[in-house]
Amino acid sequence: MKSLFLPLMVLTTTVATPVSKITSLIKPGFAPTFIETFVGYPGSLPSSSNWIFDLGTSYPGGAERWGNNEFETYTKDPSNVHITEDQNLAITPRFNQGKWTSARIETQRSDFVAKEGGKLLVEARLKLGGAPASKMQGIWPAFWALGSEFRGNYTNWPMASEWDILEAINGESKMYSTIHCGFAPGGPCNEYSGIGSGGRDFSRGEFHTLGFMVDRSMCGDGKNASWRDESLNWFLDGKKIFNVTGATVGDKPSWVKLAHKEHFLLLNVAVGGNWPGPPNNATIDGPSVNMEVDYLTWLWTEQVSHLTRLPSLVWLRGGIGGISEQRVVDTPKPQRATAHASQMVRGDIHLFAHASSPKMELGDGDDLGTEKNATCPPELFDFSILDSSAYLFVIIIATDIFHIDCRVGAKNMAQTRSPAGFRDYIPPADAPRSIQLAESDTYQWADHRCSEPFMIGWMKAWKERYDQPYQGITTDGNVIPNIFRLADKNENFGAPIHAVKAAQNAINVASEEEREKLLKPVDAPEWRFWMNPEIYVFKHGVRLEEASKDLVAALHVLMQTSLSAEGYEKAHGCMKVNQFLGEVVNGTKVLNENSYNFVIFGTPSPEEPWGWQIFGHHLCMNCFMVGTQMVVSPVFMGAEPNVIDAGPHEGLELFVDQEQTALSLMQSLDPEIQKDVQIYKKLSGDEYPPGRWHRADQRHLGGAFQDNRIVPYEGVRVTTFSEPQQDAVRKLVKLSLNYLPVKALASHLEQIASHWDDTWFCWIGGFGDRDAFYYKVHSPVIMVEFDHHSGVFLNNKEPLPFHIHTLVRTPNGGSRGIRQAISIHLACEGFAKLEHGVEQAIAIKVDALDPQFGPKAIAEVVKRLETTVVDILVNNAVLADPTKALPVKDTTLDVFLEIMQANVYAPVSVTTALLPHLPDYGGRVINIPSVLAYQANNDPTVAYGASKTALQSYIRAFVETYSKLEKTTFNSVIVGLA
Repeated sequence: MKSLFLPLMVLTTTVATPVSKITSLIKPGFAPTFIETFVGYPGSLPSSSNWIFDLGTSYPGGAERWGNNEFETYTKDPSNVHITEDQNLAITPRFNQGKWTSARIETQRSDFVAKEGGKLLVEARLKLGGAPASKMQGIWPAFWALGSEFRGNYTNWPMASEWDILEAINGESKMYSTIHCGFAPGGPCNEYSGIGSGGRDFSRGEFHTLGFMVDRSMCGDGKNASWRDESLNWFLDGKKIFNVTGATVGDKPSWVKLAHKEHFLLLNVAVGGNWPGPPNNATIDGPSVNMEVDYLTWLWTEQVSHLTRLPSLVWLRGGIGGISEQRVVDTPKPQRATAHASQMVRGDIHLFAHASSPKMELGDGDDLGTEKNATCPPELFDFSILDSSAYLFVIIIATDIFHIDCRVGAKNMAQTRSPAGFRDYIPPADAPRSIQLAESDTYQWADHRCSEPFMIGWMKAWKERYDQPYQGITTDGNVIPNIFRLADKNENFGAPIHAVKAAQNAINVASEEEREKLLKPVDAPEWRFWMNPEIYVFKHGVRLEEASKDLVAALHVLMQTSLSAEGYEKAHGCMKVNQFLGEVVNGTKVLNENSYNFVIFGTPSPEEPWGWQIFGHHLCMNCFMVGTQMVVSPVFMGAEPNVIDAGPHEGLELFVDQEQTALSLMQSLDPEIQKDVQIYKKLSGDEYPPGRWHRADQRHLGGAFQDNRIVPYEGVRVTTFSEPQQDAVRKLVKLSLNYLPVKALASHLEQIASHWDDTWFCWIGGFGDRDAFYYKVHSPVIMVEFDHHSGVFLNNKEPLPFHIHTLVRTPNGGSRGIRQAISIHLACEGFAKLEHGVEQAIAIKVDALDPQFGPKAIAEVVKRLETTVVDILVNNAVLADPTKALPVKDTTLDVFLEIMQANVYAPVSVTTALLPHLPDYGGRVINIPSVLAYQANNDPTVAYGASKTALQSYIRAFVETYSKLEKTTFNSVIVGLA
């Protein structure tokens, strides 16, 4: 008789093995535009979403043998190109039956460019094979880039331009760096040789960091710079080894192609060619002659100050018809010029840039005289919206030849909406609360706040909500089924898999004590335990202010690699504003940039579920990934105030685009629609029904402790709006989700669009230029909230625009995972086991061949879990006894019936016994049949495949009989079925 384990929940986790510490992928002052860390299944190809595989011996219509008389044929065979066990990319030449094969890949994207006034940094960590040079004749690895104009026009060389960041030949311990441009032979880049560094020492068999920077910032000693001063720079292990300037090339059109135009990147290992010569009989193939790449990044900076060329800035005052007053401000950096616009009208603005000397020279020596008139495009401005309280902000940045880049934004805000408005509400330093804050550390402040009577009641009520099984935000208490799905393995929904390495690096950097705090199982209930106030209540995770600097830096890299550049900057901006608030109210021991907790859930993996969480004052993010899918939700971001007006981060403003887009939308609606959208006219008061307003949350409904809240649709369907107004709603949603990487954002927006007919928009408060307000965008797959709050650390008793809370939730059980997919249910939403007090997974031994198997198993489960409710059942029992695998003609009835009993009757028995214990809000029953239920197989007894077919039939019967009545779903997961 066989005794089998029937796992009701599979709950496993391991601590990641520390990996070698990787260099920080994000550089100070740079924003990531492309990061590739080659994470994937060992032996798999690099992602086709990021890479194009060059195949054969030429581009279509291009020069034969890749224009260099090379010997190899490029393939996408994993023997030539694959992800290694160490999660690196390996490109390996192979010699088989007298022919050489290898691989060459290039980035899908071809838009990598240094913006005017900025920089572009390309960096890779790689190593070259360490075989003896005598065995590497003809082996030619390269890390390089081509101008985007070459793509599709494969005879456009060298005109399109080429950067050779690293080339190495014939096993030499040397690397070569070169540029190609202009025309050949000869030309400004001395073709066919190019302008190069010559051989630089480069050790093989070990990793090196290669960098290449296009520098168009032209910052220096105050000279009036031009394209001639721009430069291309090569770095090896952090040291500059080579430099080429525009003056070196000496030809502006060629330099524009090299430094101003877009490029794409290539990685390859060629065999033979004009430069290295052909391989010989001693040349070997395989890993010892390959190229291995750990990571690759493209980073860029925005426009930097050009005021070394244009050292004066114009201060403007507006009047009818244009500028009525101007004043030159000498400054070493761009400043915000503020002008009171009492009677400005729609039209062009003429800006005057004054040089600090009688003449200034730009470009090719153009004499601009003492002033240059530049007309900004009229579409940048809409002065009809301005009133007497409007402020016009102007930033002037000179460009290199004939025009001035006008950055102008008009903001129709009252004084309370202006940058300095919050300073009227800073509490006195001698107020009792100010003194308490100044004298308290994080722990003392939490003890003080939690002892306040109203906080005691709140915390008790909030924590009781976590005793309820998780189901997520709904409109009526019922989860809408089948909205979400788990991606197939071959689908790519844009999750940044390279974040896996960043997470592994953070784990490696952490000390043993820090790691103990940092890591939690992927199914841990702490996913639900986050708070946005400053009160330090939940203490799971590493507290950043108590962590080592290396760990804090590594966790920031994890955030940067998980989120979009805008998303990370917004999140980090919330942290910076928290520090600024602490400085303003003299409470930096409680309010600072590191007063946040960070947790990593599960084992970071390219295919298994894992994620991370950060929470603290005005910033809470829950990021969950599995494969290429990701959910970053719930997300709470806020700021008090939403602007920094002093210190190192002066000028930082948060949520302005969301605020202005929403206000403009509301003001544009027809009055009759406005009445329906505006569900309450005041931000608080007696008109609110019970529960719609809370002293802590005020108007927003999806904050901490609100996992299972019923939130009905409010306002009107957005499809009643005009198309431009619907576009404004779409913009609001996109701005709220812009923390997602580009492809993940596109996937989410596509899903939101599929429910557009059931998307609602509501408004609370006024919608005049000076009003504070709340709005909500709500559909079956997203809920976005924006709320102006009253003061917490500032003294404004009524909500004002400088204190903002924003929230994003994924309704219908989706806020904590990739939604109703099995792995996420088990990992992130199936909290019943933990919520009912069991500290670890339990195993219950039950005989699946016992006729009373189901009743006995369920009775023992509810006893051991001390509950009457079981959320999820996974049926994975099987009897596959090889001793009974007899030929069909010898199969006995006993064997056949035993297999059927274990594989069919046992799951049916345990399912029927479980039905009375499923929750009222709907349970989940998941069965694991087999691909053999659908495919011919060599099962000698035939009974195994037949049993799995029978189980499928029973599953359909359960669906028909119980799903419609009991709100329970019955599903099959058939591994291997395509």
